Amino acid sequence: MANELIGYIEKWRNKSAGGSARDNQLESDVFWNNLYNKVLNNEDWKEFFGISSLQLIYRVHVGMSEPDKKEYEESGEMELYPRDRLAFEEYSKKKIDYNNHWASFTKNVDVVGSSYFGSKQMRGAVVIMKPEKYIDISLITNGMGFPEDEVVAPMNIDNVVEELPFEQFMSKYGQGTSDFEKYSR
Repeated sequence: MANELIGYIEKWRNKSAGGSARDNQLESDVFWNNLYNKVLNNEDWKEFFGISSLQLIYRVHVGMSEPDKKEYEESGEMELYPRDRLAFEEYSKKKIDYNNHWASFTKNVDVVGSSYFGSKQMRGAVVIMKPEKYIDISLITNGMGFPEDEVVAPMNIDNVVEELPFEQFMSKYGQGTSDFEKYSR
């Protein structure tokens, strides 16, 4: 594979979680669409980029946990509950943009529940998707950064299996092995 191709993918892959590696969204969409079409026509690339082997991928968004009224009562801080509840409700109204632009996902539930993602406040809604097209870039790494098991796919509403709040996602899809499941319960 050409150095330019690897360089672009590493730039995309090495962005910080919750950030954006896009200088130009349309330009990056052209790149991923072109790469996807090239991969489809090359059996070696199909295997390398994992085409046809994924079932589900996950995209977690920045978010906040729903305030637990009982915890406020027990801590004697009930006066803070209405403020925090309102902030949660306002934050929860933010919509996920299904605009068919290519975006980062992970193929690993444990990544969604990782302490690394938690440190980036990535505890909001989780999109569970069965993509029609995607590129698994998890094997392209320069050895730096957190191993996100990253997959790139279009944000296509037609491919969404479901969208869940973070804790419901972990209850349904988690296998007891993520940092969140081991240390937050």
